[in-house]
Amino acid sequence: MSQPGLKQSIVDVLGLLEANPAQTPIGSPLFKHKDSPAFDEPFNCHSVLGTMQHVGNNPHPECAYAINSCKRHCVEPRQAHGKVLK
Repeated sequence: MSQPGLKQSIVDVLGLLEANPAQTPIGSPLFKHKDSPAFDEPFNCHSVLGTMQHVGNNPHPECAYAINSCKRHCVEPRQAHGKVLK
């Protein structure tokens, strides 16, 4: 039920093996950020968010709001959205 392998694959794809965890899933509302540069991260935003949504809906419902907020901006993601995703 905790799906450690799935969580580890998200960390691997995002390149966050040495990252520090955040205390809260999201700090403030996520906006369109039209003035932010285009998303240019080396991972597929849709794929990562889909995997995160599966984890968020099952063992970690406390993360569902943050994941769905990111998912709303997945059509035209900006660098600000990639930062929040990480």
